[in-house]
Amino acid sequence: MEDVNLSPDKKAEVQYWKNLYNEAKEKNDYLYKEFEEMKKALDKKSAELEEKQSECNMLCSCNVRLEGSVEAYKFCIEHWRL
Repeated sequence: MEDVNLSPDKKAEVQYWKNLYNEAKEKNDYLYKEFEEMKKALDKKSAELEEKQSECNMLCSCNVRLEGSVEAYKFCIEHWRL
């Protein structure tokens, strides 16, 4: 709703601020879209890392069990020889 009684200078100033607002809104929309894409990529990478961490935990657990078994066998062999 533009006031028809505005001077040409005021109309130009109003138009300037409208243009500035529209440019800022467009840039904000673009940045928000980029942010959402980055957030999706980060969520995907986070899920991949959680899966790899789970695999590492499982492998570490297996290594601990194997090391324990080796120590137990060493103990048995050492004491069996006596």
